[in-house]
Amino acid sequence: MKKNKMIKLLFAMTTTLLMNNVIAAEGEIEQLSVEHGCVTCHSVTQQKTDAKPVAPSFIDIAKRFHAEGDYEYLVNIIKYGSNPYKSDWKGKITGAAMPPNKGIMSDFEINKLLVAILSLDNK
Repeated sequence: MKKNKMIKLLFAMTTTLLMNNVIAAEGEIEQLSVEHGCVTCHSVTQQKTDAKPVAPSFIDIAKRFHAEGDYEYLVNIIKYGSNPYKSDWKGKITGAAMPPNKGIMSDFEINKLLVAILSLDNK
């Protein structure tokens, strides 16, 4: 009987820690994305409308990019912008180009935002 209670307690503690990490990531995303204008085009969650979004949601980005090299690829897109005609999201978004953020966001801010975005896939 004590073993079951201990397992339930450990499960509850682990779940709480994981949720705190997700909440912290969302808070960091909100702060940086509002401060640097990311939310002009991106949303944190998927939008439930028939209209194509201007840019992919942060959750869609987190779900899509897992392979080795993806992190550096995303860093470069944030720094140098994207070409709307060679979009990874062709047909799923309106096709607007992402503007370059080099000089607007520090490398630290870019990495902090990207780590928080990619952690959303753990939900």
